[in-house]
Amino acid sequence: MPEITQFREKMKDKKRIVVKIGSSSLTHEATGRLNLTKLEILVRELADLHNQGKDVIVVSSGAIAVGRSAMGIHRRPEELAEKQNKIVGVTYGYAGHQMIQEARKLIEKGMLGKIRIVNMQFAHGFHNVAVEKNTASTKWRVDPKVAGPSYVLGDVGTHPLYLSEVMLPDMKIKRLMCSRQSFVESRAPLEDNAMTIMEYDNGAVGYVWSSCVNCGSMHGQKIRVIGEKASLEWWDERPNQLTYEVQGEPVRILERGMGYLDESSVLEDRIGGGHPEGLFEAWSNLYSRFAQAMNAADHGKTVDFWYPDVHAGAEGVRWVENCVRSADNGACWVDYI
Repeated sequence: MPEITQFREKMKDKKRIVVKIGSSSLTHEATGRLNLTKLEILVRELADLHNQGKDVIVVSSGAIAVGRSAMGIHRRPEELAEKQNKIVGVTYGYAGHQMIQEARKLIEKGMLGKIRIVNMQFAHGFHNVAVEKNTASTKWRVDPKVAGPSYVLGDVGTHPLYLSEVMLPDMKIKRLMCSRQSFVESRAPLEDNAMTIMEYDNGAVGYVWSSCVNCGSMHGQKIRVIGEKASLEWWDERPNQLTYEVQGEPVRILERGMGYLDESSVLEDRIGGGHPEGLFEAWSNLYSRFAQAMNAADHGKTVDFWYPDVHAGAEGVRWVENCVRSADNGACWVDYI
């Protein structure tokens, strides 16, 4: 029996099917724009699965703002999700890492004191030249017709921003100022580097450096939260360690999977301390939460844990829109609306 036939036989009795679609599977290699033929075939296949009574979950990296515009949907995605009782999960991948939960709990317990500064960055160097000329997966990211009004602010900047939202759920942005640049000139008007300064409602300040031209940097996603007594720092290239620094005391390196962590920080532990867990495990933690939330919604229930939901996705779009509004008006301060 051919392998594809065996696969279809295995899938025949499954009730819920998850379909992961990469951007390159939906775009033309030469231009990076949507391949409508591929899209039509995909939609027909998914519709047929739905007509068979299967619950189909589509995971894709399409831009929310562009999709809403193309479909003529003017209501916020939160309203649609609530009306249809659907769970939306946003793959802010590293948000699912155990040490992000530990940072959240330490801040919640007051170990840092009143928060003063949040310093964030996602600044890699892999697009320091116009790689999009030969790479379809990058080409669409710098095309305003597909990516919308922003490149790195939306593509990378929203990731550490969401980490800050997880760690500091009660802090809200009051106003911001953003300056953005297109160092690779062919990317204009979309930016490949941006600096954003934010003021929060509790008097704290935040900084986000979003960049793909930070030459020599492998990934460069970091967050440092500074309070009146102590600071925390996490870096995705060393995800199993969380730095805890109390003023006047030796630096503490907290390790993933250890018994001294908060109980909630080891719930998703797999192999104990000492063995590394990274992006794939963080992703799987999020997908597990998405599945539990979907199952609860199917039965008219809610869940008591956080995950990047439709509100997180909409908040990322909102942040990008405010950053662009500031940058395009001379990097001025704008109220966060």
